[in-house]
Amino acid sequence: SYNMDNDGGSITVFVNVPSTLTIKNSTIVGVQNAVMVRGGTATIENSELSTVKDIKEDISTYYTNGAWGSGNYVPFATLLMGNRENASYNYATSVTLTNCTITSNNEEVPAIYIWGNKDEAAKAVLNIDTATFEKLNGTIDGTLVSTETSKVEINGTCVSNVSTEEELKAAFEKGGIVVLNEDIEIDVTNVVNPDKYTDHLYAFTKITKDTILNLNGKKISVKNAENLGSLVYYPILISVNSGTLTINGDGVIDAEANFNSAYAIDVYGGN
Repeated sequence: SYNMDNDGGSITVFVNVPSTLTIKNSTIVGVQNAVMVRGGTATIENSELSTVKDIKEDISTYYTNGAWGSGNYVPFATLLMGNRENASYNYATSVTLTNCTITSNNEEVPAIYIWGNKDEAAKAVLNIDTATFEKLNGTIDGTLVSTETSKVEINGTCVSNVSTEEELKAAFEKGGIVVLNEDIEIDVTNVVNPDKYTDHLYAFTKITKDTILNLNGKKISVKNAENLGSLVYYPILISVNSGTLTINGDGVIDAEANFNSAYAIDVYGGN
C-alpha cells in the first residue's frame, strides 16, 4: 500500500542499488511510484501496479528534463526504471513484466518511465509480454525511441514510443513495434527541391524492416493541408520500401487534404 507523505513522494517498492527483485501475484499502489528499480534485475508476474490520481499539481513533472537526484528525487511513474545522468547510480537495470496490469490514474504521470545512461554498463532494458502491453493503462515515457542503452521490448521485439514526426521516422528505420503516444501531423510542404523527384512521389517516412505500427487510439495526418494545391508532386506519408507493415490499435491515418493530393501508404517493395 502507500502513504501520502508531506510532499506526495512516497514510493511503495524502492530499489536504489543493484538487487534481484521478484514480485508475483501482488497488488501494489504508489503515489510517486508503485515500483522503482534503479539497478539490478526485477521480475514481476501476475500483478497489478498503479499510482493514485490525487497528487500535488506542480510535482508530476519533477526530474523529467534533467538529471535525477538521490532517494526519491526521481520522476513520477507507476513503474520507474533506470537512471539519468547521475554517476552515483551508474548501474544496469533489467525489468521483465509477465501478465501484469500497469496503470496510471493521473494523465500527467506515465505508466512506465525508463531511462538508460549512455554507458552500456548502465543500460536499462524493459521486456513486456503481449498480455501486459495490451493491459497497459497510460504511456511509456523517458527515452522514447529505443537506443542501445535504453530498450523497450515486447517478447524480445524492440518497441519505439513516438510523439513527433522525427521520432516516427527514426522508429520506422529501426523496425519492430512502433507505438504512437501522440497525434502526429506530417509537414508535406517542407521539401527543398521537389523537382528532382521525377516520378512525382515523395515519402516522408519509410519502412525498411518488418514493422508493427500500433496507432494506440492516435492519428497520423497531413499538416499545412491548405498549401497542397501548389505542390508539383504527390507526397506519401508512409512508404513500405521493404519488409512488412502491420497496423493495429484503434486510430486513424488520414492523408485527405485539399483535393486529395497526398497518399497515406504506398507499398513500393514490401508488404
